[in-house]
Amino acid sequence: MNHPMEKKRLMAHPTLEGLVFTSRNLIGLSRQLLQCTKLKYVCLHSFTQDVLESFFGNLRQLGRRSANPDVSQVAYGLQHITQRKIIKKIKGGNTTHGTI
Repeated sequence: MNHPMEKKRLMAHPTLEGLVFTSRNLIGLSRQLLQCTKLKYVCLHSFTQDVLESFFGNLRQLGRRSANPDVSQVAYGLQHITQRKIIKKIKGGNTTHGTI
């Protein structure tokens, strides 16, 4: 809720900072890809962190007891997941897992 004397805003300041940060870096990455490769265009909609979110979802499921695993739990989980190639879509997750 805004203070009575404060102007109405569309989003919280930290959200705006994150949006600006992400936008600047996406523009920079696109420029670098276009200049340093033979790409003619960059499909920005294909950039996603869904696989990363699925990976950490798998880590959390593997730990079962901890929603926020410590370093040793992450190291064990990383080794377990990569050796057994068991990355899977998390039920109820908000990821598209490779679909466009």
